[in-house]
Amino acid sequence: TAQQKVAVKVSVTDDVGVGKVKWAAGTQGESYFTNSGTEIANDSIVNITSNGYYTFYAEDQVGNKQVYTLNVTNVDLTAPTIDIQVSPETTVGLNANVTINYGDSTIKQYKVGTSNATWTNYTAPFAISSYTILSNNWQNADGTVTIYAKGKDSAGNEITVQKKVVSLDLDKPTVPIIQSNSGYAVLTSYGVIIDAKTTITYDTRTDIDNYYSIDNGINWLKYTGEFNIATGTVIAKSVKKSTGLEVIVSKTISMPADAILKEAYDGNDSTSEIRNNVDLYMQVDSSMGGKNIRFKGSVMYAPISLTFLNENKTEISSISRGSSVDEICTIPVGTQHFLVLMVICYLQLIQQKL
Repeated sequence: TAQQKVAVKVSVTDDVGVGKVKWAAGTQGESYFTNSGTEIANDSIVNITSNGYYTFYAEDQVGNKQVYTLNVTNVDLTAPTIDIQVSPETTVGLNANVTINYGDSTIKQYKVGTSNATWTNYTAPFAISSYTILSNNWQNADGTVTIYAKGKDSAGNEITVQKKVVSLDLDKPTVPIIQSNSGYAVLTSYGVIIDAKTTITYDTRTDIDNYYSIDNGINWLKYTGEFNIATGTVIAKSVKKSTGLEVIVSKTISMPADAILKEAYDGNDSTSEIRNNVDLYMQVDSSMGGKNIRFKGSVMYAPISLTFLNENKTEISSISRGSSVDEICTIPVGTQHFLVLMVICYLQLIQQKL
């Protein structure tokens, strides 16, 4: 059995008595041990770490001598030969396959990435992808990733080899930044407007295309500049033209939690804002002072009120009704905000009376 060293136990017996025991590498005669060789105690163990011939010498107490030659052939100090193959080798893309030949290794392991501390037992070729490398931050500073293979043979010789993969695109664009100023709806003399501009800042590199989606990725639009969206999810991505490598990010856009939503001012009596025990706000353009609105709503457990506020959100006047209301109200001059107070309210606000 191959091993890194062979332990030879040297035992000498003699009817008179053992006088001296020695050993030496190579094939040696009795005369060699007169002044040479390594003397050891009888019944000692000699560890042999190289293949070849070794001579053992014994002398009894009355001068009789004997040599014995041993040929050691099962010392193995050579590490396995390991070869890592990557396909494709040089054509850059998003995926690659790795095959590792471990030679005479009996223990075979590999890992992907210098910063990766986890070794995996190798059983078959495996695939690697740009997204896996990037998500785990295993890439090197030079845009490559290193595959490590470690093998150990039956003698205990171990070796670790490595290979850089240059065929994966690991040069990802900067993640886009989505910004929105979605706020309160504003009642104006020409209708309700929602100032909800959304802008996306993309990487300035020229080898990418930039897209966004407002329908959960069903449709993608090329980004050309700011756009309006009051509520919903915006998804932005940059896609490399050469390989298709993309970075993607999403952001939920919403009006303030206490903003009156569009169902209350869409002009449709069949839709309404439904909330539980909250104060709701809406901005009012200064041009609306002295103009009329329709205030319609109903509650189950408490009165419903509409309060007109100035620019500092200080009350100018208010209307409070019982379980339901449907009437025309005049907006006081100086009104900048509406405050609707309700417990459970089915609110249809606010249509300008023409």
